[in-house]
Amino acid sequence: MIRKRTTFKFASESEDAEDEQHILDEQEQDELIEKLKLQSRTQDKVYLYVIQAVIALSGFLHMIYLKSHTNPLLALFPISQADTPLRPTSLTILAIFIHLNLSLLTYPNHLSPINITPLPYVYLFGLCAVAPGLSLLLGRGWLTIAWWSVTGGVVWLAHTVHQTTQRREESIARLEGLRYVAPGA
Repeated sequence: MIRKRTTFKFASESEDAEDEQHILDEQEQDELIEKLKLQSRTQDKVYLYVIQAVIALSGFLHMIYLKSHTNPLLALFPISQADTPLRPTSLTILAIFIHLNLSLLTYPNHLSPINITPLPYVYLFGLCAVAPGLSLLLGRGWLTIAWWSVTGGVVWLAHTVHQTTQRREESIARLEGLRYVAPGA
């Protein structure tokens, strides 16, 4: 005679097994999806505020650099050896333009009466590479290269937040598509 082998289960494992077998009815599905949507909207608002603050701070630092031509990173990392800074005004104006474009990309509904189409992230990444690339080619110091790379970092951060938001919205839409009718559940 062959006996069925029963495995030992902890109390928490048996509770998990019961939860796995629970079938949500239509109302529970709707409540769960609405709860996930609310959490998603809350996280999106927080991410938008943070990315807008980062864009504003970086743009403000670039405006200060436009006037003073002093690398703001020198306040954090003072160096004894003077580096000849890369000071073309056109590169600073380009960085400010990128920040304004990022503001349009991250908060498009805010400026809806104005019919401006911002550049996509692909072009922004290319534009961000101009100043650090020029700094490298001219043999500037690491602090100058780092300063000109800040704009690229801000664009990368905004792009990552944008992608995360889109993925979360797509996941919720897929979850809504998986709704099922379970009469009597």
